Amino acid sequence: MPGEEALAWGFYNRLVEPEALSAAAIDWAAELAAGPSFGHAMTKRMLHQEWSMGVDEAIESEAQAQAICMMTQDFHRAYHAFVAKQKPAFEGD
Repeated sequence: MPGEEALAWGFYNRLVEPEALSAAAIDWAAELAAGPSFGHAMTKRMLHQEWSMGVDEAIESEAQAQAICMMTQDFHRAYHAFVAKQKPAFEGD
């Protein structure tokens, strides 16, 4: 399957020309590092745990994970930034 088609299907996040790959990887890493670290960690944990769950159990597990994430200060920062149409500044708590 060509890269453009795979991107359209959602198999890739983005396509980058080979000569721009290193810079794009560094930019993406910085973007991830500036994001909600607790939320990223929870997402990774849930993907790992849900691999062996049924759909109903995974949905319940996701609901619980979201409730936990909503108790963080970073969630509140993101919510208030969204309402104010601003970019959130995550602090990892």
